[in-house]
Amino acid sequence: CWDHVLDLETEPEKWRLVWATLDSRQPFRDFVYCSLGGDGAPMYVKASGKPIFDSNGEFRGYRDTGIDVTALMRAQEEHERLRQLETDLAHMNRLSTMGELAASLAHEIAQPIATARNNARAALHFLDRSSIDLGQVREALTCVVDDADRAGEILDRIRDHIKKAPPRKERVDLNQAITDVIALAQGAIIKNGVSVQIRLTEGLPHVQADGVQVQ
Repeated sequence: CWDHVLDLETEPEKWRLVWATLDSRQPFRDFVYCSLGGDGAPMYVKASGKPIFDSNGEFRGYRDTGIDVTALMRAQEEHERLRQLETDLAHMNRLSTMGELAASLAHEIAQPIATARNNARAALHFLDRSSIDLGQVREALTCVVDDADRAGEILDRIRDHIKKAPPRKERVDLNQAITDVIALAQGAIIKNGVSVQIRLTEGLPHVQADGVQVQ
């Protein structure tokens, strides 16, 4: 079939593995490759084969079968195309949502930065005193670190929502996902006078899902 194969260059690793199998005289099963059909159009073939040896143990060749699976492969390609389109639409929807929350998010980020600035100034003020209380300085600097961490967490959540990435399966804590979303929308919640009440069940098992999509 080598003279008619169309995916030698696009999928070299697949062919390297099957050639290694043939060279070692091992059976192969359900090997799918793209070839040129009798009408000149590309077609997909699923082949299986086993080595044949004569009574002296000499290798005589392969006895194999081939099935035309073009329709199946085309259906899988269409399914993948639709899945990618769904992913792109979900990403666009997230971008639109984050755009609507832009002013609120700017406020959410500015708040811990402003608090960190105030705490840093307080630390400097404590250091300027003739009698320095290191406990007060340490407390102020600890607050600066906490505020910086909070701003970083907000930025990480925003980055997760706007980056374009394929869906992934991971362990998701639904309670944490809800809490994160409320924190992300806190500015908009306050601005619009919305009252949010939460009743979360403790000890829920994690679910396998894409955390960003769930949020």
